[in-house]
Amino acid sequence: MRKRLFKVLGAMLATAMLFTAVPVSTFIGPDKVNAEEDEDVDEELKIKAPAKVKNINVKKMKKVVKITWGRVAKNCKGYEIQVSPYKSFEMPEEDYDSEEDIEYEEIQEFTNEGKGKTFVRVTGLKKKGTYYIRVRAFNENDEGIKYGKWSKVKKYKFK
Repeated sequence: MRKRLFKVLGAMLATAMLFTAVPVSTFIGPDKVNAEEDEDVDEELKIKAPAKVKNINVKKMKKVVKITWGRVAKNCKGYEIQVSPYKSFEMPEEDYDSEEDIEYEEIQEFTNEGKGKTFVRVTGLKKKGTYYIRVRAFNENDEGIKYGKWSKVKKYKFK
């Protein structure tokens, strides 16, 4: 019954289009007529954001600190890692009124390409310093990059 109904409606539509000067888009909708042209418009929406990184571990190896994390299985091209002496991950604003030279420690950023590389070695940390570490995965293509959410912040005291 349903097949017959669609055949009849299709025939009626074809007949109406033949005997009138009305554009095809009136019958089937303008978005269906140019469907092939619209496919290339939203390529960036095809990038999926990766999942949140979990299981951050920090291990001291002589003068080097090795940071490892759990692998993100899907939609991951690499990882972005931040090591900061500041809990907010932002440099404090300089105080221009004081005449002292305040030395601020830099926030270190690393990028690991490839979803299989789940560690980074960090050097240049100050002894007896406290550091905050966070990691996020990213996915990229020709159109751009999408980042996942930052992991939970891991606090580490370098001894």
